[in-house]
Amino acid sequence: MTPLEGSTRRKPKGTMPKEFRSGSDKHLCRELILDTNEEQLKELFESYGQVESATIISDKFTGRPRGFGFVKMPEREEGLKAIEELNARDFMGRSIKVNEARPRTDRSDRQGGGGRGSRWRQ
Repeated sequence: MTPLEGSTRRKPKGTMPKEFRSGSDKHLCRELILDTNEEQLKELFESYGQVESATIISDKFTGRPRGFGFVKMPEREEGLKAIEELNARDFMGRSIKVNEARPRTDRSDRQGGGGRGSRWRQ
């Protein structure tokens, strides 16, 4: 038995749910005020069509909101209409950015921080 088999480890807070990782029926909402909750985000999009789910992304260490979230709408045309109408619109006193969510790119090639990594490599 490997160390991970049978593990009851929980996924860290702030990780993106699987249903939001790719596809064109998901929408990214940025520049949200930190007091925005998932119900408010869902209500905002419901005026443009059926909303399957809304998620506010939180920092995995502090649990505090990171100022962006995802909304999943099953009908593509309704989602595109929501993007058109809501992008750059005032929501709770702040101009939000709304666009189609893109699949997450592979980040395995990222180097550590510090900005000096290439200087010491051969």
